Amino acid sequence: MKRIKSILLAGFGFFAIGGMVLSSSCEQDPCTTLLCQNGGSCSDGLCQCPTGYEGAECEIKTASRFVGKYRGTTRCTHDNVVFPITADSVEIKLVQDPNKISLVMYAGNTSIAGFEGIADNPNTTFNTFNNGVVSIHPTIQIDGNLIYVYLESLTLASGERQHCKFTGVKDTATAP
Repeated sequence: MKRIKSILLAGFGFFAIGGMVLSSSCEQDPCTTLLCQNGGSCSDGLCQCPTGYEGAECEIKTASRFVGKYRGTTRCTHDNVVFPITADSVEIKLVQDPNKISLVMYAGNTSIAGFEGIADNPNTTFNTFNNGVVSIHPTIQIDGNLIYVYLESLTLASGERQHCKFTGVKDTATAP
């Protein structure tokens, strides 16, 4: 009986140690199944994407979520008075791969403002326009097919400020 116990205990120990060795040797590097693109690198099973790219394998240009035409309206506040202005559209174009974009606002057939910036995330800031008379600082926020463009303008001589917000929807008929 003592001998059977010893054999069973040795067998159990053998299978326990063998099972542990087998299970630990089966662990795979989680990075072997990922193909990080566009200069991305894998760390702990996740692709670390370079600036301008996103997605599980860095396969998406960040700018692609911004680029397109948007139709909507603009509402401005000046001296605590809110007044609506109907704008035909906002257009965002890719200027340079992978993420330099331009923002153009239109009213009627006229371009009323144009800016360049870097598409970085859903909230993007553009370069401030300053012609010595007025300074305009735009930011945008993208939420799926919705866009919010915020403009803060400052008349340099008088110090008057105006805040405008364009709210629009991507025109999917002309989307790239």
